[in-house]
Amino acid sequence: MILLRRLCHFCGGKKQDLSFETLKTKLTHAPILVLHDFSKAFELECDASRVGIGVMLIEGGHPVAFFSEKLNDLP
Repeated sequence: MILLRRLCHFCGGKKQDLSFETLKTKLTHAPILVLHDFSKAFELECDASRVGIGVMLIEGGHPVAFFSEKLNDLP
């Protein structure tokens, strides 16, 4: 069921409540960065558009560093 109205009643169980609380926690807390270990492999995730770029350095499934920057306006 999709909640589109403010006063709409939602009937969920324990599983739905746990899923909602997990999602809420993940959306409101930043991931904890770990120190890098050069003996392990790094992953680099990149995203770019005409507006900006973003990069995340990952090691062993944990974020090590983030970078993002707005690009200059194009003529």
